[in-house]
Amino acid sequence: MKQSKLFQIAQSFTTDEWKKARKYVLYCTEERSEVYQLYTYLTKYRMREDAKQLNINYAHARMFPQKTRKGFQNVMSKLNQILEDFLRWEWIKRNKDEYDLALLNSLNERGLFHLFDLRADQVRKRHAKSNEINLWKDMAKLRVRHLQAFSDNPTKQLNGEYALSKTAKSLIKFSSNLSNYYLTAMLHQTQISSEQYADQIKTLLKFPRSNQSTRIGFLLDHLRLLTEKKIPQSYDILFDSLINESAFLSDDMHKAIFMSLLRYTTNEFKEGNAQSADKIMSLYEIGIESKILLVNNRLPYRRVANIINVLCACNRIDRANAFLDQYEHLIPDDHREETIRISKAQIAFYGKNYEEVIQILSTQVFNKFIHMIRVRWLLLCSYYKIYSEDVNFMEMAIRNYNNHINNNRKKLSESNYYGSLNLSKIIKALVSNASPEYLKRELANQKQIVFRTWLSEQISELTELERDSH
Repeated sequence: MKQSKLFQIAQSFTTDEWKKARKYVLYCTEERSEVYQLYTYLTKYRMREDAKQLNINYAHARMFPQKTRKGFQNVMSKLNQILEDFLRWEWIKRNKDEYDLALLNSLNERGLFHLFDLRADQVRKRHAKSNEINLWKDMAKLRVRHLQAFSDNPTKQLNGEYALSKTAKSLIKFSSNLSNYYLTAMLHQTQISSEQYADQIKTLLKFPRSNQSTRIGFLLDHLRLLTEKKIPQSYDILFDSLINESAFLSDDMHKAIFMSLLRYTTNEFKEGNAQSADKIMSLYEIGIESKILLVNNRLPYRRVANIINVLCACNRIDRANAFLDQYEHLIPDDHREETIRISKAQIAFYGKNYEEVIQILSTQVFNKFIHMIRVRWLLLCSYYKIYSEDVNFMEMAIRNYNNHINNNRKKLSESNYYGSLNLSKIIKALVSNASPEYLKRELANQKQIVFRTWLSEQISELTELERDSH
């Protein structure tokens, strides 16, 4: 039962939603119904994901032993349909425009055009007074005007050209903003993968650019400029909006601005700007507090691994430990142990406690692929620091590492795949006693490589040793 759609939906509920859903299930059925009995059963054991009571065989035998398995699954299916309807209704209620549009569509279908016009005027006045920076607000305006212009509404018949003209202007305004939004996303994607969007980008560039006289048009234009041209001024403008206009930003705009800022500072870090670590940490704290980075009120393990890596790579060891202590309770239960262990290994690694790294990682089986690949990176580098003079051991370690990377190529992004292989390439050159000049040149030539800062430190150490020997 834990693998069913029903259970997955139910487990996403907050405490308040469990109470609301109970009333909705009762509204759709009755207290004595089998569907309501199943809902109360789920409610009782909802906080115990490992409970035997949530095993489908146990629940079936416990609740409805007289039913066949198919009969029990039919009850589950009925409850699932009701909870899906509950989710739809809750979403519509939370989204005022959708709530109003549902009524406007109904009034329009029934020919209640006078009531439609009154409600449409109320919606327009609400939009005019609103300070919300919302990409979809213009879409809502367009849909209201569309309903009015393409119906039997007398307003259209009295002044059809005016109604159609207003609708067309709404379409152009919304299309220009939306095209800029998509253009920014595609420009970003072309920078991180080999997937090409040339034709789509060429088409989107033909759309009129967002009107900078509107706040949303101004911000969308700077989102594109930050992504496409890496303009620092655009970063400052967007960061100011994130801090001072967060109450007015829609979820889409809030996330788009936040993720663009995070990508920009992360790229700065990858290019060797250590000061960007403080910016990244500040953004993570903002993202956690505003819940942009949370999924179902949990902090995904990938994001924990990324921030620990950034802090450690910039020698912010104390801050990395503090971050882990402060936010480890937000890591999903099924990822927490592995995430904490790999994070402690990273902290030990950047503290130059390489034997401790090997001890931590060699005594644990990691099931999550993102952890497995980080384990390979950390172990290979730690092996080099401990066993660099044992050429046979290092050759075997590098060979096994490369085989693992190549065998899992499909699971890796292009940057991680080549970045991982280039790491072993430099390690192999280090083991082979290549000259510092060669190593510096090779490192500089690698556009994609993991642990760049750490490798640069190893080359610097070799340079100093060579200088001292002379």
